Amino acid sequence: MAALLKLSGDVEENPGPPKLSEKPETIEDWDPARLKLWLQDNGLDQKYCDRMCQEEKRQEEHEDDSDSEDRERIRLEDLKKQQDKLNKKLQSIKDLKARRRSGETLERNQIDKIKDEKNVRRQLQEVIKKIEGHWMEQNDDDFY
Repeated sequence: MAALLKLSGDVEENPGPPKLSEKPETIEDWDPARLKLWLQDNGLDQKYCDRMCQEEKRQEEHEDDSDSEDRERIRLEDLKKQQDKLNKKLQSIKDLKARRRSGETLERNQIDKIKDEKNVRRQLQEVIKKIEGHWMEQNDDDFY
């Protein structure tokens, strides 16, 4: 039956393995059977393919590591900005206290800022602990 179809031109001949010059742009361009033939005909065994896959996985892991390093760097920068903001707020409170001690009359919102000093100090301590924790993690990684 196949011979009759072949004679009528309805069935294409098996093109066989592609030549080296027909190497695909990407592996996905070929069906698995054709790719397997190409690998066999060009002397590329399974071990070589496995090694290529392992290298691709290592590259992906390295990219993931650099992404996490970027996230950590951004997190640390955000913590430092938060620390600077809280330090400015604390300095403002100290200035208001000095003005009050010198006998200057303060407005209600300025008095409220002074009352908030304890909360600002607590927030500042929390941010400092987070930054120190980040540096401790970095030093632990460097130690090993």
